[in-house]
Amino acid sequence: MASQRHNKKESSPKDLFNKTPAKKAIPSGIRAAEGGELAELGPSEDREAPLTRTFMELLFGYLLEDFAAFKQEIAADVKDLKREVFDLGHRVDTLEQTLDAGRKN
Repeated sequence: MASQRHNKKESSPKDLFNKTPAKKAIPSGIRAAEGGELAELGPSEDREAPLTRTFMELLFGYLLEDFAAFKQEIAADVKDLKREVFDLGHRVDTLEQTLDAGRKN
């Protein structure tokens, strides 16, 4: 008998929800004011919460991929600019040497 009550208590949706780590990810507007229990939700609101979370995870993933690609493009541009600055510095040195040689003659 005691094991049946124990099993019945574990199968309660309220208890299962309170044990899940996803409880923290549910926005506060969905939770009840006290105890962190689920608030009364309409049928469409109940379905939208997981879909919104999935959409946000996908969007965040795409943003991370775009950021990584953008970071690589910037790194390549910086490398090109460093090369150009080095080349310009070398040209300036060459011109200074030419001017100094022309002044001495």
